Amino acid sequence: MKFPHYRQIVRYPEQKEKIGHQIVVPIETINHIKTYLLIGEMNKPLEELDFIAIENAATSLSLELVKKFAVAEVDKRFKNDLLEQLIEGKLPSNILYQDANLIGWDIEGSFAVVLFKISKMNELNSSKQVKRGISNANEETLLHEAIDQYLPNVIMGSKSGLKVVLWKVDLEDPEWLIKIKVKVSSILDLVKKQANEIIIQVGIGTLSENINRISESYIKAQDALEFGEVLNGREFVTSYSELGVFRMLGKFTNSEELKTFIPPSLQLLLNYQQANKSDLITTLKVFLQCNQNATKASQLLFIHHKTAVYRIERIKEITGMNFDDAEEMLLVQIGLKIIELLEREKIQKY
Repeated sequence: MKFPHYRQIVRYPEQKEKIGHQIVVPIETINHIKTYLLIGEMNKPLEELDFIAIENAATSLSLELVKKFAVAEVDKRFKNDLLEQLIEGKLPSNILYQDANLIGWDIEGSFAVVLFKISKMNELNSSKQVKRGISNANEETLLHEAIDQYLPNVIMGSKSGLKVVLWKVDLEDPEWLIKIKVKVSSILDLVKKQANEIIIQVGIGTLSENINRISESYIKAQDALEFGEVLNGREFVTSYSELGVFRMLGKFTNSEELKTFIPPSLQLLLNYQQANKSDLITTLKVFLQCNQNATKASQLLFIHHKTAVYRIERIKEITGMNFDDAEEMLLVQIGLKIIELLEREKIQKY
């Protein structure tokens, strides 16, 4: 037979554990997905005519798979184009509804945009890389299948290296965001079970009352994705409503303008010219996150309690910070977030 093939011994549980042979024929496709044609020799070995029939079947199957892949690619391209037009709000409503009907998309009602960003452990995946569309096709397929399992018939596509989902929401449901987060967690758990080295970060936009305002939700989801990494880390689900002060800080495109919001006391620590400056800044950040509990801070930092107390006293000496002044502490926390934001910008430029 012209097709490469091999014979293997198999056990058939449904046939009272009968032992038999099976012919395995790998089928060539253009999308690198491994496909096999299996023929069981249940009663007698295959003969010459059988192998001719298998060759014909393998050829037909290969052509059918290529055809299906080509159709799927065209369908995928059309859906991505329509999704981009929905996000950018370029087309009139009547054309959007007409095109959506062609592919069976229901765009009536309210939506929230949910963005999924894929990266790997120990991999630097900056927003510049995402803009270039850097992602692994197999990882994207895993994510796509997981989303499809939990959200059948959802409006989904890819844009700028991100997986984009238009999540249909009940406008009258006050818990719509909580429900999205619960289902997103289930999707991420499913992907993790299949490939635990994948890191997926999620940004959730605001609620759009109709499809004509979906572009606003998309922009907010991008902000949630970008600033969520600063606030919560790379592997986290962040909604735009949780960004807090970052909503305001995100509007400043000039780094020098952002620096003016760093309070003078924190600036003194930034200007401190000693080798342990970074340790002091990290200790201050964790100390404030722990509601000024030095014991908890020392545990999170993996240092002795006395070392944490010493560092906090040293910070007071250098900066003159009054830890009992709630307003000053708020400004210091904002300043620390600005520092994180500026450092992230430096990494992206690099």
